[in-house]
Amino acid sequence: MNLRVLILISLIIVFAGGFGVLCYLSQGGITLQEAYKSGKINITQITSAGTIPHQVLISTNSKKPVKVEKGTILNNPESEDLVIARDEIIPPEGNSTIPAYCIEPEQSAIKGSHLNVSNKAPWMIQEVIGSSNPENPSEAFNTQLKIWLLARGGNLNIYTGEVYYTVRANNMYFYQFKDNLSFAKAELIAKFNLTEEQVNSININSTILARGENWLDKIMEFLGLK
Repeated sequence: MNLRVLILISLIIVFAGGFGVLCYLSQGGITLQEAYKSGKINITQITSAGTIPHQVLISTNSKKPVKVEKGTILNNPESEDLVIARDEIIPPEGNSTIPAYCIEPEQSAIKGSHLNVSNKAPWMIQEVIGSSNPENPSEAFNTQLKIWLLARGGNLNIYTGEVYYTVRANNMYFYQFKDNLSFAKAELIAKFNLTEEQVNSININSTILARGENWLDKIMEFLGLK
């Protein structure tokens, strides 16, 4: 791709994103974080342990639309932490059911628990989420395994927490689950040019999870395109 084409594509992305942001701001929209900090939303886990992807109900009493961004982490000290799997605009005083993946595999989901809004997930996890379709069961399952591997690496315990309930919910044997996990690991190694040793030693706080983020990613995230 030559330089002029790259510049043109970048300008189109910036213009389209800027136009989208202006339209959103013209409605007086607020982000999920802003709505949470001002007490304008309620987020409830509505699926049981073992569900992929999980579903959360986000309700707002805000007079303004609320922008929900994929990659946002939701947490609860008693239930598992989740990461939002789809962008959404919730209308004023409305609600929406949104898919989310488990990001804390040693915990298990508690249906009916209320969730808090945290920070964005690391870049690699956002990339995995962004390149899959949460509405497709097989893609969602594969994506969930990749997220667990990036969050816990070789310390992932498949006999406890959400992972255990996932195996049960899918009527699988653990050797079958291990085969799926090995396949997901191989895809991560190929996608991000990692070694098996790196994947085994990785965890949610590893700096390597942010290594692929660049200035264009940051611009696109700022414009709401990621």
